Amino acid sequence: MKPLFHSITGIMLLSVLLMGCTSNSTNKCGPCPAIATVLPNINFRIVDKTTGEDLFFAPSPKFKIGQLKLRHIINGKPDSVFLRVDSAGRKFNIFVPPSGPIDTVTMQVADKPQDLLLFKTGKTPGCCSFLVLSSVTYNGNVVYTRASGPDVAVLTK
Repeated sequence: MKPLFHSITGIMLLSVLLMGCTSNSTNKCGPCPAIATVLPNINFRIVDKTTGEDLFFAPSPKFKIGQLKLRHIINGKPDSVFLRVDSAGRKFNIFVPPSGPIDTVTMQVADKPQDLLLFKTGKTPGCCSFLVLSSVTYNGNVVYTRASGPDVAVLTK
């Protein structure tokens, strides 16, 4: 009697789990696996628009890293961004904590005119979706998309 009870209980639990994960179900599909996710971020370089030379890294940087100011605009007020400098890779990495589907970041290099970056986030499809960076525009031009990259966006100044 006990083996039959355990078999029936096991079959019922398995069917409940399988029914919860069907694509036409409106129920949650069960626990998502524990996977490491990378929060939306982008690598970029800033180069001179006429010469193509890097403005911050060797051989002859025109600006010091301290002259790069980035601000995340939340409800009209400037907030900070997470900027990491990779001197060996000669690039910057920025993470903007999402506050909506599109986040605005201003960038200013020394006394040059201010630039505008728009970070568009989305979610992956499926039951266990996670947040991704869909695209980044720089002064109205798309410089990054999730589908095609690039690994390091080049921003001209």
